[in-house]
Amino acid sequence: MKSIKLLIIIIVIVGAVGVIGLFGAKQTLEKQASEKVAAMIDENAQQEDLQTKLVNTTRFAYKQYKTAEKKDSKSPVALMKQVLNCKKLPAFLRLSEEMKDVFGLQAGSEESAAHFLVYLLKQQELESGIWTIISPKATKLAVGVKVDAGGYKYLDPASGVVAMYQDKIMVGPYAARYLMVDGADYQQVFVKLDENSDISFYKDFAHTVMAPPDMPLYVNLAAPVFDEPLVLGAVDGQSQDVAEASEEVQLTAYIDYIGQKHGGNVHRSFYFTDATKMTMILTKNYTLGILDANIEPQVEGNKLVFNIPEGEKLTLEDLPGAYIPVDQIIIERL
Repeated sequence: MKSIKLLIIIIVIVGAVGVIGLFGAKQTLEKQASEKVAAMIDENAQQEDLQTKLVNTTRFAYKQYKTAEKKDSKSPVALMKQVLNCKKLPAFLRLSEEMKDVFGLQAGSEESAAHFLVYLLKQQELESGIWTIISPKATKLAVGVKVDAGGYKYLDPASGVVAMYQDKIMVGPYAARYLMVDGADYQQVFVKLDENSDISFYKDFAHTVMAPPDMPLYVNLAAPVFDEPLVLGAVDGQSQDVAEASEEVQLTAYIDYIGQKHGGNVHRSFYFTDATKMTMILTKNYTLGILDANIEPQVEGNKLVFNIPEGEKLTLEDLPGAYIPVDQIIIERL
């Protein structure tokens, strides 16, 4: 009997030590993150010029993003963050909601960089949201911050870039596109915040389509149909080769997934001149409820087959929820 009581006491003590340890780790992580963010905000508060504040905040977000750990990192700090984010933990042990955008920062995730910048701007009483931008070759998630005079200013925390015409006046996404359509060079419109900033996306900004936060984005594609089937990508469990192959035939890289991968509701419309069969092979079996199409597909496991009548279009509407990468697309004339 005494041995059982002793065992129970040991278990209770070990459990208590574990809880105290987790609580201490939580407090330490949140304190470090809060102090780093607070220091940047305090320094920014000394600035009266809004443009300077926005540039400083975006540069800070960019540098934090570039040093962020990968989602699958096995470092002690990364693993501790994962543990403290576990929904099964009691609320007092989990990371606070306020800190989730800070600790959600992940290497390679533009969405996490955008959320982090929105969080930083909110701490400075600046309203902002995530914009979806699509060029002929790539996709970008950036941040638009509202200003008192109306409209937005364009900030890209993942690439370390802001829209600032001739390095003087910050502009919004629509104005930036208009300036390039009107003949301005992309390097006149977009400014690098660091020597390592990546500005390559902006070469094609004149040809982008975009949507503000919580607004649907429409992408219209003239799909080519050849005498021989057009095959985009290999069946290899990856979607990147689908995006790359689609660029080569002047289709957007934005067709390498189904479902809601990005922030807003996206409508992709494929226009065909001839009766066409389009087959999408997914990286895993199709899940009902993540895609709404105007032409019902034939579903065979991980394969979606769309038969499009002559002169018709195929519209795919992404629905909230998960998304599935596309492994291969085959377009052929019926």
